[in-house]
Amino acid sequence: MKINPVIERGRDGLFSAYCPDFIWKDKYSFGGFGDTAEEAKNDFISSISEMRSMYEEQTGKKARELDDLDIEWRYDVPSLFGCFPYLNISEFANKAGINPSKMRQYACGAAFPNSVTLRKISDAAHSIGSKLCAVNM
Repeated sequence: MKINPVIERGRDGLFSAYCPDFIWKDKYSFGGFGDTAEEAKNDFISSISEMRSMYEEQTGKKARELDDLDIEWRYDVPSLFGCFPYLNISEFANKAGINPSKMRQYACGAAFPNSVTLRKISDAAHSIGSKLCAVNM
């Protein structure tokens, strides 16, 4: 089963991970929170185990479909740089064709990119990922 959790940085500076389009068995939802994007991801993973235990305890049935979850993470811009702090924001901005100063505002949550800019950021991330996957050593 494929799920697409979103990791976002809130206005309070804390991070959350949640599935806006998914409620398992029409009753159970997964979520995570943390001081960092990585903590929110880890808490989200823990919530899956907690839901499994709760479901099995309440129903007496095994939650086998949770064994094969395919998680495809979605990020807002601050969470992207929070999960991958080794990315140089200025260099990434240049790769995406975005003003580095503006990218730093997006990365810290002081400004929010429009849909066109989000596409540029996503395309740049995919391009970098493809190049890294092609590295052989």
